[in-house]
Amino acid sequence: MMSPALGAISNVSKPTKRELEVLEKIAQGMTSKQIASALNISFKTAVTHRANLLNKLDVHNAAFLVRRAIALGYLSPHPDFPSAAP
Repeated sequence: MMSPALGAISNVSKPTKRELEVLEKIAQGMTSKQIASALNISFKTAVTHRANLLNKLDVHNAAFLVRRAIALGYLSPHPDFPSAAP
């Protein structure tokens, strides 16, 4: 049985190209302020992209956002990230 955090998403639009750029920065551990600076966008725009991603992937925090994004193929696990398999 799938975890609710990784369950199927229905009737949800896919993240935009810019949202995927923000998603990569979130996965790197950047704050919205750091993301805004790195992508040359306003802080408010970075916060909006983050909120849109949380909504589109139906999660409530960055940890589950990254986890769901990996499960859906929007992000690749980092090669140095330890596997959950024994």
